[in-house]
Amino acid sequence: MGCGKSSNGATPAAVQKNAQSASENGTQKVTNLLHDHFLGNYRNGLDLDSAESSKVYAIRDMAGDIVYEHRTTGIKTWTKAVDVAPPGSSSTQLEVLFHYTTESQFTSICGNLTHSVWSLMQDEHGLFGSGVYCSPFEAAALGSQKNLSRHTKAFCLDDWEAFDFCIPILASKRDCLDLRRFQLPEMVHGPGKTIHGHEMDEGVDVSVFKNTAGPATALKSLRSNAEERLRMEVVERQARLGKDHPYTLQSMNSLISCLKVNGKTQEAERHASGTSSDVVADASLSPVAPSSIAPVAGAGIEALDNQAAISRAAAAVLAATQGVKGLAPLPASSGNNPGTNGRPAPMPSGKSNGVAVEPNAASSLPALMSDAQGPNRRRAMHVAGRPRE
Repeated sequence: MGCGKSSNGATPAAVQKNAQSASENGTQKVTNLLHDHFLGNYRNGLDLDSAESSKVYAIRDMAGDIVYEHRTTGIKTWTKAVDVAPPGSSSTQLEVLFHYTTESQFTSICGNLTHSVWSLMQDEHGLFGSGVYCSPFEAAALGSQKNLSRHTKAFCLDDWEAFDFCIPILASKRDCLDLRRFQLPEMVHGPGKTIHGHEMDEGVDVSVFKNTAGPATALKSLRSNAEERLRMEVVERQARLGKDHPYTLQSMNSLISCLKVNGKTQEAERHASGTSSDVVADASLSPVAPSSIAPVAGAGIEALDNQAAISRAAAAVLAATQGVKGLAPLPASSGNNPGTNGRPAPMPSGKSNGVAVEPNAASSLPALMSDAQGPNRRRAMHVAGRPRE
């Protein structure tokens, strides 16, 4: 599973016991309202909205973003998820993890559809190794700020900031590693032990999201899932709240920004101008632009093949016209530059280690919500190193 190694350590019964101990003093019932929601109704564009959930979580508007605030602890969970599951995955193939973070990191991660989202969540100096540290438990299951603090201190010593914000992560089960049963490469002492050999505290459960598909593939999934979910969310909120409700307008603004990131600028402009009346039907009219994701190592093979084909064609033209008056003679060694001793010519600038390197498309992405959208706009986020406006 993922990059970890299996162990005969914690059994399912032990895991369930740990889940129960995550509730403070055993007095608060462990709930899975958000966990079940993100694996269920969320994927159909619905919000958490029931009489039972309203007793546990309050829906708050925080600087233009919507959160589920746990009434007991005050922990605020984003109403959306960083959904990196392969498109079309069934709920039985997925898991939900909860990434607790600071307010500043939270505002930078929410709605971020650029490469920077991974570095914002990644902890390179965690006590179990490098990874995106999470809990399998939502705020209601942790039950208290004390239990949240025990969770964060299990892997991070630099907890001088409050980790009272939460980002749900929806991913394949193979990428969600319970560190009591699986080990990261740095965990040389075995599962459940830090890189220094210390046992994980009793009653604390730490998981890590490990992106085994690679950042480019995960980013494609993130953008595709975000667009699909936002389309459903807009339709659902228009029907339930009306087209002019602040939450509906926020959803539409998020969809417009997502469409622009995905290269569907014409559809985005139709929605922005109000000339598109059906979000779902309009999807079939929107051409899919070529991927704007910068290639990673191993992704430039096609470009190299094209370059080789061009070189072969040029050599053929020169061979066919050799000796014709006014044309330059063939090089001494076909396909190589003179003076290279038979070695291939150096790659032109813009290529590195034989792989085509294109400019990072993220550097030109717009902020995910325009300042012109009024008081309900999303807070501008760190994109390509620019500070929030």
